[in-house]
Amino acid sequence: MLRDKWVTAVEQGRVYIVPGGATEWRRVERVDQLRELRRWARVEERERGWLILKDGVPSHFVKSNGTDEPLKIEDSSLTVLGYNLLTSTEDGNPHELSVYEEELGASGKHRYWKNRKDNAAKALNGCHVVGLCEATVHMLRDLVELKPHLRIAHHALKPGDFDGSAVLVDHSRIRVRKSVRQQLMTGMSQIFLASLLEDTDTGTVFWFVVLHLQSDGFGAHGSREYVRVKQATRAAKMIDKLQPRAPTVVVGDLNSDRFLYPAFEEHGQPHVLNVFSEFSSALPLKPTYHHYGRAAFDHILVRGADVVQAYVPDAGGVCPNEKQGSDHLPVRATVVLLEHDSTSP
Repeated sequence: MLRDKWVTAVEQGRVYIVPGGATEWRRVERVDQLRELRRWARVEERERGWLILKDGVPSHFVKSNGTDEPLKIEDSSLTVLGYNLLTSTEDGNPHELSVYEEELGASGKHRYWKNRKDNAAKALNGCHVVGLCEATVHMLRDLVELKPHLRIAHHALKPGDFDGSAVLVDHSRIRVRKSVRQQLMTGMSQIFLASLLEDTDTGTVFWFVVLHLQSDGFGAHGSREYVRVKQATRAAKMIDKLQPRAPTVVVGDLNSDRFLYPAFEEHGQPHVLNVFSEFSSALPLKPTYHHYGRAAFDHILVRGADVVQAYVPDAGGVCPNEKQGSDHLPVRATVVLLEHDSTSP
């Protein structure tokens, strides 16, 4: 992980040095030093005794007079997470099951929110921004109590329902500027939630979007992809209208199974990622839903940002269970926001 951060910093020119005779950090600009750092990043042969490593990453350059020139990187990365919590009861009664929890008989006692909230909270460790689906007021209250570094930026309920989407932020790093909530399509409960956030460490402003698209319900797996494509098209248009135009991260349970994409493409059926062609898909192709069978429903999409790493945890069997707090797995990515959105005209 540390090496990955350094390699990314070398590639992006975010390595700093205190040159001989100086007292302040400056960006590495000398061509020969940059060349040597890139050789290290590419695991190529380097000049012996010049670039010194510590714990496997660059520590300092040694000058010809034997003095050291220390190195560091500007770690401007953010960790984002998307998580469908599996909605609990409307009144927050921990001893009752919602209709959705009740359906998951194979999970036994782990269906109850009181028996899964600790695992759900653990999934938020180390995250700067979190996008949640199927979140009730009671569930959010429990999570921020268990994770006091997080605060609710916005919680938007689905029309006529008691759960919805939410954005949580690490208040020591992220400032909330504003939030936007709109219904995706008339007559449907899916919503569009976007928060304009500022990384106070770097001053970078970005949009964080949470989507929860139409599921297949009890229909054939993948049968409602055409509806999700319509909703994604609507969401993409909403994103393009957001002001200011800035780096954008989209997370959520899109209910669009990436395992089915080859079959969709073979039959000429558009899928959700076709709509988000300007975005990069961050996650490896691994199952993110583990109850009625494997599926990769949960997505992290980025535009105007580089993905340092992405992670989908192991399910440990049918979920929820003793390790996982929902039937969906929490998916995360570490990203570096670019100062200017590369897709801007």
